[in-house]
Amino acid sequence: MSAMAAIIVYFGGTQGLQNMLIIAALPFSIVMLLMGASFYKAAKHEISSGKPNKSSWKKEQVDKIG
Repeated sequence: MSAMAAIIVYFGGTQGLQNMLIIAALPFSIVMLLMGASFYKAAKHEISSGKPNKSSWKKEQVDKIG
């Protein structure tokens, strides 16, 4: 990997290396955007589902245990 970077710096200078890094990071940034959208959707669903608050959940667990 470092040999590839050295070759790019030698032939393309730092601008070539910078362009390569931007191109390599593009798929990762798309995945990050999709993860953010998924988190937003899950949080919105959880809020709208009307799940019980933490204290009532604790009471239910105590009742189940005995």
